[in-house]
Amino acid sequence: MLCIARILLDGIPKVILINFALKQLTQATVLFKMRLKSTQIYKMKKIQLLLVALTSIFAVNAQVQVCLGTDATVCQGQTVQITNCGGGSGSGGGINLNNPSSVTLGDDQWSGAINMGFTFSYYGANYTQCVIGSNGVISFNLANAGGYCPWSLTAGQTIPNSGIVGANNSSMICYGDLYPTGPTSGPIQYQTLGTAPNRQFVVLYNGVTMFSCTSQCVYVGYVFYESTNVIEHFIGTKTICSTWNSGLAIQGNQNSPGNAAVAVAGRNNTVWTANQDGRRFSPTSAVNTSNYTVTQIPYQTINTSGGGTTQWQNTLGQTFPYNNGVLQINQVLPGTTGYFLTGTSCGVSVGAVSDTTWITRVSVNGNATATTDYCNGGNGTATVTPTAGGNPFTYLWAPSGQTSQTAVNLVAGPYTVTITDNNGCSKVV
Repeated sequence: MLCIARILLDGIPKVILINFALKQLTQATVLFKMRLKSTQIYKMKKIQLLLVALTSIFAVNAQVQVCLGTDATVCQGQTVQITNCGGGSGSGGGINLNNPSSVTLGDDQWSGAINMGFTFSYYGANYTQCVIGSNGVISFNLANAGGYCPWSLTAGQTIPNSGIVGANNSSMICYGDLYPTGPTSGPIQYQTLGTAPNRQFVVLYNGVTMFSCTSQCVYVGYVFYESTNVIEHFIGTKTICSTWNSGLAIQGNQNSPGNAAVAVAGRNNTVWTANQDGRRFSPTSAVNTSNYTVTQIPYQTINTSGGGTTQWQNTLGQTFPYNNGVLQINQVLPGTTGYFLTGTSCGVSVGAVSDTTWITRVSVNGNATATTDYCNGGNGTATVTPTAGGNPFTYLWAPSGQTSQTAVNLVAGPYTVTITDNNGCSKVV
């Protein structure tokens, strides 16, 4: 006699044929309900047919908790909590100012002479001090100290040009009209890092607002390198104030007489914007700084406190609130995704300010098949074939308790198998 039973494999209805060799059957009627479009009743002879059901269920796993900078591999269905255990935002990538000094400047003003901490050669002359201008410019002309920092630029006047007085003997990251005394402006900070002969003098305009456009700001930083005499510019964000000074700005270097200069292409007293941009100004050699060439380099965030906010971000570009340094991920994305802290200035991301936690989601899956138990003789089998997950796998059948990939000597009835892979991820099939 041929009996038909319905099996659920991975949640998909399938029909298998179960043959029973029947002997000495007596008349009886058994109801067997199958999940078809309508319930059907089958009449059989003194046979009670049990449904063998193999279903797919993900095992429930505990939440994974890690500190920022620690990687984790998690199972499908798990949640993750990343905590900024260090409590700060300067623990990872970029250049970290852990003890910066601030310079207080009025509108259109040069600072007093500031010690760099080492000797730096610029256009053939050696300096140990510089002055910081309120308008995005640093000068080695110490006669400017405490004086007026010009702001006005005229379209068409490009460097080299001795008439652009503020540019003489200066490095300019975004020379234009800034407004550090604005009510929402961030600070101008500096610090000397490292040890001789490889120290760095770093200056950061940390969210300094633009004159006449005080809802906009710049997040830009200089790095002057001891020994190599290289200068690097890192622009986290630089926007355009088109209603003032014609929106003009300069990025480049100019010597003291104003007859030699190098400018970034498209940024020589023009209207331009930049975000997460890096440039390197290299002298002819470490001992010949009479001329410079400029190249584009990977952006680095200059990290410090004040002048901005911090938020979470992932490598897909999604952002999340800082939430006191705790990021809750309730749905882990497939594959590998990085999570880190990023700085913002005037509502614009200025780059990563921390190490990255890489979260990799793995999953386990399998297909189950069964063979017939003839005449309730305990000779049925069930086999599961893993289709996802990492070797080696372990298996646990219920209710038989068998631990092999194929369970044997089974009688008709419901069975499940739990597959566990080498990551400890499980799935009930």
